[in-house]
Amino acid sequence: MSEKRMIHFKNEENGIEVSIPDGGMLRLFSENGDAQCVLCRYIDENHIEIDGVKYDNKDFIRRMKHNKISYAPA
Repeated sequence: MSEKRMIHFKNEENGIEVSIPDGGMLRLFSENGDAQCVLCRYIDENHIEIDGVKYDNKDFIRRMKHNKISYAPA
């Protein structure tokens, strides 16, 4: 049985902010109080798929910070 891959959400300094298993859920919280859960899939060490959309890991973190959206494992 193979070990489940982990998705590591890394900041600009390569520090890990959040880790979840491949196929895990991430909860997003906006400033207005809205929250949503998104499905996360591992592509490779630097890329993830979130609700069917492919992202560079660091670009996703930048977008969340720019849009003032916080996140945590669901």
